[in-house]
Amino acid sequence: MAGRDAEAWVPAGEGEAQETIGEIERYCRVYCPAFQACREEACRLYRIETTAAEFLAQAEADAAGRTAEELIAL
Repeated sequence: MAGRDAEAWVPAGEGEAQETIGEIERYCRVYCPAFQACREEACRLYRIETTAAEFLAQAEADAAGRTAEELIAL
């Protein structure tokens, strides 16, 4: 993801999405000075993590033959 515009980033696949979520979770837990008072939507890493999670939800929905919204509602 280095060198790319984080706001326009889309994972290349499920592996990259899962790896990105893990890396962000580790960074936030260990290094983020605002971890205890995270403002979520104001954080670029939170938005990237959300993009990766939505990508995984869509991939799971596609594999199950459903829409991501249907799976989330379950």
